[in-house]
Amino acid sequence: MVDIFNPTIDGGPVGGENGQDYFFRVRYRAQFDEAEKDDVFSEFVELWEHDGGTIFTGGDDDRLPSVLTPNTFTANPLTINRTFALTLPRSVADTEGGHEAIYARIQLRSSGNLDPAFPADREVRTPHGDFDPEPP
Repeated sequence: MVDIFNPTIDGGPVGGENGQDYFFRVRYRAQFDEAEKDDVFSEFVELWEHDGGTIFTGGDDDRLPSVLTPNTFTANPLTINRTFALTLPRSVADTEGGHEAIYARIQLRSSGNLDPAFPADREVRTPHGDFDPEPP
């Protein structure tokens, strides 16, 4: 079964003098079993803002609205470094004003397991990254 190692998220402001947009990059390493070699996998990546679970914020993490079309790739070689990049307007990335604790949720699904009603072949979350998408 596929494993995901070293998931990370980083990024920063981009575009114009005031950095009107915010760039996020998600990286990880996927390692496949020999039986999965040459199978096609779909990669789903979602960005979330972590609310920390306090009673004042309700503890509900916020999914950052974005169009995330799944990427597909073949499990060959058996270890693959993956990178996913996304640029969002600051107004989307800045959910509460000031610093945001953003993480990525990564799902890998084999070609025979694309139904979201069933668990992904592997799902992980990156550690939270500290971002400040508020304009300077």
